[in-house]
Amino acid sequence: EPTYRASISLAQQDFTSECIQARNAGVEIFSVVADPNTVQRVAASCQRQNYEPQYLQPGATVDAETVSQPGLQNALVQAFMFPFAGVSTPAVNDFKKTWERYGGAKNPGPPATQGWAASKIFETAAKAAGDDLSRKTLVNQLYKFDDETFNGLTVPLSYGSKGTEDASCVFYLRGREGKWNAPNGNEPICW
Repeated sequence: EPTYRASISLAQQDFTSECIQARNAGVEIFSVVADPNTVQRVAASCQRQNYEPQYLQPGATVDAETVSQPGLQNALVQAFMFPFAGVSTPAVNDFKKTWERYGGAKNPGPPATQGWAASKIFETAAKAAGDDLSRKTLVNQLYKFDDETFNGLTVPLSYGSKGTEDASCVFYLRGREGKWNAPNGNEPICW
């Protein structure tokens, strides 16, 4: 059970109060659900208070540069899409090659992997729909996906008439000395 919760604002300039309250509540694992810039500002505020919890972040709350920021060098990230660093598979290498060409010399992060995986999901469904491509045929093809990983680009995904099923797996990345790595490689952790 969480021992501390707080609401923050993306426009907030400092998070000292929240950091002190979390520290006083004995929080050891801290998750900030906000954009990457705000996560970095929260961690910097906490570090100024000599409070350095283990950050466990959803994929969309970090970027490639997060682990080079104060307090986040050892962050853990959970994501439903393939790790953007530390993995080499044919499908991931295809992403990397495309990113090198079109990524504007920036390092990729979770938003890039989410976009890539989404395009591959769409591509797979569209190819299966064939020449009769419409919303209905596309949705019908999505309904056929059962524990599909799209060549390891996603955790096992299933779709149904009620929408996507909750995923019971995640990939994870860990910051280590200012760089991202994928300790489990391209193998998701499932429960």
